[in-house]
Amino acid sequence: MAQAVARVRSAGGQTQVVARFIGATSASTDPVIFLRAFAGRSRSYTAGVGQDPVARDELELEFRRLLALPNQDRPLVIFIDAVDQLSLLPGVPGQPWIPARLPGFVASCCRR
Repeated sequence: MAQAVARVRSAGGQTQVVARFIGATSASTDPVIFLRAFAGRSRSYTAGVGQDPVARDELELEFRRLLALPNQDRPLVIFIDAVDQLSLLPGVPGQPWIPARLPGFVASCCRR
């Protein structure tokens, strides 16, 4: 996965890349930390405007909002390694904040 991330980043152009390697540290399995990192990395689409959300539900909304921003000139590729190691919410199956279908100009590569 690291090689794929490097290839996309080195291809040039305006493609934004967000890469997260879950399990690399104990904190990386926390979805809130993942969402905060994603929101921070995606600020290039909003020029850093706005406040960073803190609560998990706000972060999930921000995640979906940021997914709608990429366009033909600035596509987004998301890499998530070991997505199955993200902690789950009690009583909630899977990761409901990850959409089943991504918006246009957003691609993802997720590996268990």
